[in-house]
Amino acid sequence: GVSWPAHQVKRGLYRFRLLNGCNSRFLNLFLVTIPGGSGSGTQVPMYQIGGDQSLLPKVVKITLGHKTVLPGDGTEPSTESPAASSDEALLLAPAERADVIVDFSDLPAGTVVRMLNTAPDTPFGGFPDKPADPGTTGQVMEFHVGEERCRRFTKPKDLVLSLPDSDIPAAGSSAPDNSRDVTLLEESSSKVCVTENDTDITYDPEAVPKNNDECETANGAIADSLPFAPKAAVLGVQDANGSGKRVTMWSSQIATNPGLGSTEEWLIWNWSPDAHPIHLHLVKFRVQNREEFNENTGALSGVKVAPCATEDGWKDTVIAYPFSVTRVRATFELP
Repeated sequence: GVSWPAHQVKRGLYRFRLLNGCNSRFLNLFLVTIPGGSGSGTQVPMYQIGGDQSLLPKVVKITLGHKTVLPGDGTEPSTESPAASSDEALLLAPAERADVIVDFSDLPAGTVVRMLNTAPDTPFGGFPDKPADPGTTGQVMEFHVGEERCRRFTKPKDLVLSLPDSDIPAAGSSAPDNSRDVTLLEESSSKVCVTENDTDITYDPEAVPKNNDECETANGAIADSLPFAPKAAVLGVQDANGSGKRVTMWSSQIATNPGLGSTEEWLIWNWSPDAHPIHLHLVKFRVQNREEFNENTGALSGVKVAPCATEDGWKDTVIAYPFSVTRVRATFELP
């Protein structure tokens, strides 16, 4: 592997299996042609056909700011459907996967197509956000289109997909056997004193925190440094009304133990200011909806937002947005 690789492609369709393998960085990917090798040109759509655990029910055409479901009858809608944000393209949290098709067949030989990333270099909390550095982390790779054509291929608009394992209870609309409220919380360590600028945080060993806003030296003078405490995201459980939040550690007694064959709906409450990828081991799920809540009281907004079209298959990793409940439904088939 190299930074900013270039891949030679024929004039045809290619299927790519994309994985966000970053430790913590979100990716927001789209494709553009590069006129003369520099500057942004026209967008080249990606057609998503699958996600973490399965194919999607329909092909989804993705460009920056749009996610359009194709009907599967050989046509494409004349008007593209807006994404949840005008800044959103193929958004992938760490560990999320996307199965996409890119059509190079109509591009002239010699065309350079660049994959760009506009997710932030800092923790992601949802759009709008400051995009990645366009000169470094904002670029992923290039595709160089050659003279040779692929002889046979099926255009994305002609693909007819369906949801696999549609007979599994979690795929249906029947009420689940059980619902659970699980939480994502933030814990702070003990505070120290630091000085901070745009790029660095430096520990000040000569000062100690005086209160939440000031540090003082050994002789009692106010220091130039300020109190600081690193934070860590931890998982837990809570009551259905948003109260009774409890952190669960590896050594804690098991609090979540679904029965074999049961179908459960999990309400994932994210009490942190950052979006987080939530992964369930050894089970696939369907995303049901999301609902914001009051960060002070836990009161739900009452407005449930359906998952986006690219989440409409079986998944094992989902984005939990800040101060929002993400509902997922799974049937636990493995003993």
